[in-house]
Amino acid sequence: MTDADFMRLAIQAAWQGLGKGEMPFGACIVRKEQVLSVSHNSAKANIDTTAHAEVQAIREASRQLKMLELAGCVIYSTCEPCPMCLPRVCGPRSGGSSMPVASRMRKRPASDKFPFHRVG
Repeated sequence: MTDADFMRLAIQAAWQGLGKGEMPFGACIVRKEQVLSVSHNSAKANIDTTAHAEVQAIREASRQLKMLELAGCVIYSTCEPCPMCLPRVCGPRSGGSSMPVASRMRKRPASDKFPFHRVG
């Protein structure tokens, strides 16, 4: 799979969240070409203001790997991480490689059918 394929998974998750009345954000975490998690915002459903797509994806990836550190992982997000999510995406326990992927794709819209946010 390519970067674009992983980003499509994040976009699909955002659409699923939007269909459930959530904010339209999605994230996908990959390690060695293997998808570990795909999530969307679920703050309303969980009554949890921290249940952003990136945080949900990080939680699931950590469960999948049975570890807190996500070294070697890449996160694909449908928009720039918010101030709460950014340290979790780029922090010392993250893979640290998510921003180069995001910045390569930043200028392109996520989808003609999903005009709310830019990729990256």
